[in-house]
Formats: sequence, structure tokens, C-alpha cells
Amino acid sequence: MACSAFIDGKRVIGAFLSDQAWSELKKLSRERKVLMPDTKLPAIAKTVRWNGGVTRFFSHFPGEAPEGYASKESPAHTARKLAIYSRLIELGIPAELEAGRDDWRADVLVGESAFSPELAIEVQLTKQSAQLTYERTNQRYTSGVPTLWIFGHGSSTGHLGMDLLHNNPVFEAVSETQAADIAQAVCTGQAFFNDRTELAYTPARPIALKVNCKCGKPWLLPVGVVLLPNRIRGDLSPIYVSVSRTSSKRNGRAVSPSGAYNYFHRYLFVVAEAAKKYGLPVGFDHYPERAYVKSGAIHIQRYSCPNIRCRRIMGAYGNKGADLTWCPVPITAHVDARPVVGVESAWLVAWPAPYNESVFTTAKWREHFILPMRAGLVCTGTVGGIDPEDL
Repeated sequence: MACSAFIDGKRVIGAFLSDQAWSELKKLSRERKVLMPDTKLPAIAKTVRWNGGVTRFFSHFPGEAPEGYASKESPAHTARKLAIYSRLIELGIPAELEAGRDDWRADVLVGESAFSPELAIEVQLTKQSAQLTYERTNQRYTSGVPTLWIFGHGSSTGHLGMDLLHNNPVFEAVSETQAADIAQAVCTGQAFFNDRTELAYTPARPIALKVNCKCGKPWLLPVGVVLLPNRIRGDLSPIYVSVSRTSSKRNGRAVSPSGAYNYFHRYLFVVAEAAKKYGLPVGFDHYPERAYVKSGAIHIQRYSCPNIRCRRIMGAYGNKGADLTWCPVPITAHVDARPVVGVESAWLVAWPAPYNESVFTTAKWREHFILPMRAGLVCTGTVGGIDPEDL
């Protein structure tokens, strides 16, 4: 199945013909004077109703396709590659529909463009494994031609590594227009590969409580850290990372106390920077302990007065969820957010504009978060140090 064919050595595209020209071409195809673009065998001109209109295509005569030949194409696939081809031609970028080199054929083969001397564009709406994507990409790359993959949502399965992505753009599109926009961005040099290095310097601010210790020396009790990748790229949201409790399982695997300790300490320095800013010491961190709550087993990181370390304090957690990202405290450090930001290295057609998140006023933050937190603090131990009445 194809949306172009050859007649008298010239390529014709069914969708671009007038009704009269298409009618005449159908007669010629029945006379076996129209040829398939890849096998050069006789082609029959057909139509199929789709999306309130009619899609024109060509296929082999019944029983005449070569052994092993498989070319079934949905109207949606046809519509997307035609949209891509039309857009590139309008822009003056050389392109051929259903053309290729050696033993492969692309949906659209692009000539000289801002991206490369040649480029194969493939629309893929059915599910395709990473292995097959690698195989098909390598087939084209052996001919010296990189591939632009435009997948439908969820049609690319498995993991595509940096070795493929560095030289071969990979995108998802939900419509013909978006597919054409992507092809335009790649061929005009607008699209770029983002390896997330910008997230290595993500602004972060602490969530912590000042403890008025009975020993006379106040200190800072760490609670969590808010990472703000949204201030770098607008498609990302603020992220809260606890430095005081975490689940005993992650991705289905048990987390050891040492693993929990490393998790808590990944961003604890953000609180330490705040402590410097406010002239307070950070609470002494004890080795994580396993505890049980309604939701299951968790690891708890306890902190105590840095002057009287035998006295422990355990934090309660007030309101949770998005509220924790509304902290009015200023930025105190920049961190590498890549380990916790759920975004992979990928090709982009444009940089997502950054945005500043909404925050509570200081008064509302105190009412909504600080006071409930202080009310829920629990002190443990038997010797001096922290007086709950002073919190």
C-alpha cells in the first residue's frame, strides 16, 4: 500500500490529483500501466473512507505482491506522511515521498536540509520495539542517512539509548499538523537534542523548623527540600523531596537503612546552606530507623540537638502534597535534580518557557504548615535538651 505511484516514469501522488485526473488514473491502473513505487510491479488505484473524507492509495494486484512483502498502512499514517511531505515542499526543502536508498524505503526522504545532507522520515503509529527501531535506523544509517522517527503516542516501546538519539531525532505526535511541525523544525535546524544538563543546576529551597532548644541554643530541624525545575523549563513542576522519611520500598525493591541514609543526604546540604544563612546549626542526624505507619513500613531520619545529641526529636508532617511546594523561603542552593526529575534526555522543537510557581504568603505558610508541624512534633529521650513547650 502506497500513496504514490509511477506512470510513464513519473511519480504521481493520489491525494494531490483532481477528481478527473484521479478517475483517469484509476482507468490506467486497471490497464496495468501504473507501477508501485518500490517494487515497480503493476499497481491498482483504490480509495478508502476515513475521517469524513476519502484517502487515495495504491496497492499490488491481488496475489501479485512479492513473497514476504508487507505494506499495510492506515489512513492516519498516510495523512501524516502527506502532511509532512506537503509542508517540506511548501518550504522549498527537497523531499521525495516513499523513496529510499539501497534496500530500504522511507515514508519521506529529504534531500539537503539544515539537519543533514539526507534524512529519512518515518511515521510509526503501531507499536514498535526498541530493537526493531535500532535495526531499521541502522539499515538507513549504513547508507549514510539518519532517521527522524515520528511515533504515535505510546507506539515506541522499550528504551532508546543515547547512541541512537544523538544522531537520530525521535518525537511523538498526536496529529498530522504536529507531525509536519516536527519535520519542519528538524529540517530547518530549530529542533535540538536536550541531554538534561541544565537540570544539574536546579534552584532549591529548604523546608525546616527552628527549634528553640531548652539548652539555650536554637537549631534547625530538617524536614524536606523543594526542587524548582519549573524555573528552568516550563514543562516540569516543583518537586518535594523529604529528608526525614521515605518508603522502605522503591520500584518494588526493599530499601536498606544505608540506602535510606544516602537518599536523605542527597539534598540535605540545601538545609545546611539555609542554616548558614540564618546563623543556626543543623540538627544532628541519627542513623535511619525502620518504623510502621498506616501506609506500611518506612524509614525515618531522626534529628537531635547538635549540642546534646542523646536527645532525639521526630518531626510530624502537617499538610502534604502540592502544598509543600508553596514554601515562601528564598532559594538557598542549586542542586542536580536529574536523579529525581521524571524526564529523559530527548529531542525538543522548542525550549519550554520557564515559570515561577505560586507560593503562600509567610503568614499563610505559618498557619497552613508551620503551626500544624510544630503541634505534631514528638520528643524522645530522657535527658535534658528539647522542651516541647518551647517549640
